[in-house]
Amino acid sequence: MDERPAHTHRSSQLFRLIFPLAFASAAFLLLSVTLSAQTIRMVRTDVDSGRSSFITATQMFGVDIVLDSVTNVTGVSFQLRYNNANVVTYSNYKARDLGREGAFVYDLSDPVAGTGKIIVGMLSGRPITDEGFNNPRALHLDFVVRPSAKNNDIVTFTFLNAEATSSDSGGRLVPLTSINYQVNIHGFVNVFPGDANNDGKVDERDFNATGLYSGQGSGLSNVRGYRREPASTFWKPQPALVWDSAGATYADCDGSGDVTLSDGLVVRINLDSLHSGIMPGDEDPVGIRTPVAYPEQSVRVPLTFTSSRAVNGIALRVRTHGGRLLGCTPAAGVELNHCGRAGLAEEQATGTNDYILILGPVARNTNQQIGSAGWLIAENAATQIEIIESFGSTLDHSFFPLGGITTVESGDATPGIRISPNPASEYLHIHLPDAIVQYGHTLIIRSMLGEEVYSTQLHAADTMIPVATLGAGMYSATVRTPASNISLPFVIVR
Repeated sequence: MDERPAHTHRSSQLFRLIFPLAFASAAFLLLSVTLSAQTIRMVRTDVDSGRSSFITATQMFGVDIVLDSVTNVTGVSFQLRYNNANVVTYSNYKARDLGREGAFVYDLSDPVAGTGKIIVGMLSGRPITDEGFNNPRALHLDFVVRPSAKNNDIVTFTFLNAEATSSDSGGRLVPLTSINYQVNIHGFVNVFPGDANNDGKVDERDFNATGLYSGQGSGLSNVRGYRREPASTFWKPQPALVWDSAGATYADCDGSGDVTLSDGLVVRINLDSLHSGIMPGDEDPVGIRTPVAYPEQSVRVPLTFTSSRAVNGIALRVRTHGGRLLGCTPAAGVELNHCGRAGLAEEQATGTNDYILILGPVARNTNQQIGSAGWLIAENAATQIEIIESFGSTLDHSFFPLGGITTVESGDATPGIRISPNPASEYLHIHLPDAIVQYGHTLIIRSMLGEEVYSTQLHAADTMIPVATLGAGMYSATVRTPASNISLPFVIVR
């Protein structure tokens, strides 16, 4: 039983009732003060709010300096400090509500130290007894992000000594609380064409990544994409500017600046390629590079093509039966960009071997409709080679099925041009048909490593070329005709 006096008991109850109310009122008052704090902040003007958290290398961005919860403003002054001033450079200012007549803007940044410092004083020119501006946009600042800006670096903008002049109460100075602005830098990254999810390997999951970002790119106003320059599908690290949607940067496999179905084709031709831990210039660990010498029992199988469209690159899926593919020797003027194993699980089940090859011209602006792509090096004469799939690419980065590729020497690809003897030891006889002699031609002899070892002009139907000074081994003789480059293999023996 409670034996306290009645008034004491009532007081206790009253205290328990009033104290929470008082605490809540104080908290509300504190929150109200916080919400109505007189602040200065930056507001992006070049992009929407969904993209205001980053800036992009090579691009300009703009901000308005905004005052909140401040009435009758006739002037404002502050220092704007920021880091990474070596790559983020102040460009210009524009007057806003307070006008240009009383604008003083001084850039005192130190790009060597990377410290940004801008001194600003803005006066409207109105007497302190006149009305000013409520919550004004004081001025606009433009900045440029240099190409050397490092991807994922952070830039933080901070106001120091910020205060406004207000005509309230006959004139007063209003200290302003700084709201910092922090942005992430989108710079350049290395993209490996086909690794659409950037996990270091091209596999079936990369198809889904291209589908996830399909439709994004330079054609959309709300998600900017950037074309790679130069753009290609060749398996090597290619610098790319990070898109507004960072993941789409890698899904743009062909570098066109838009994610489309053609990017899925790049995934297909680069399947099973790896780049984890590879630095630019390193060899592809799963690629087959042309060795100095192949085994004596190996067989060179010619790879020729004809196409109704000009071809700038060729992608093949090759299957062998009864032996392996040891490599590929590109024809003169052609380079091997990738030759790697594919479909290992299928090989174990069927006893076959699958390979992905990508070849293209050494000169990226070269187009051909007929010619020699090079030679496949089979393990032995019993090795059967089958072309499973073939795609051609054009200079405008489109892809199409390439039906006219064969492992049989094409008569059209060698229009009457002959070399003999083969093997040769002292001289090589070059024969040109009468129909093309009149045009004049260039002969280039290259070693199996692609090194040019001899060149001359051909002006007659029959020319004897001295080869006694060349070492023993395999070579290719390339005759440049008006229609195409014709490459024929030969051997020098000693």
